[in-house]
Amino acid sequence: MPERFIIMKNEIDYEVREVDEQFSQRPIHVKQLKDKVAKIVIQMNTFEDEANDVLINAVYAEKLIQYGNRYRKDHQSVDKSLNEAERLFKNNRYKRSIEISEQALESVEPGITKHIEEQVIKS
Repeated sequence: MPERFIIMKNEIDYEVREVDEQFSQRPIHVKQLKDKVAKIVIQMNTFEDEANDVLINAVYAEKLIQYGNRYRKDHQSVDKSLNEAERLFKNNRYKRSIEISEQALESVEPGITKHIEEQVIKS
């Protein structure tokens, strides 16, 4: 899991614990509680959006590498680039993996990356 997700999760956990503590205090400060809950909702929505982006990038990077496998045997530069893309993929660096894979594929089959990206977005 990328480090920024761990940090975001810890921040959300901290905020939730604070809200839980505020529920046990008397008198309950409704305005403060409402503001805290709103903040948590925003943090959780951000977490969800970023997680979805990472998942989409991971799927797209994987599809590019898989598609590129057909060119490895006959194109040494594509093979080299895809090996680097795979290494980056394994280290959760999906965006950089995508960049390298796209460059490699476009050099042998112009326009294919747009087609693959559309397929990923549709699914």
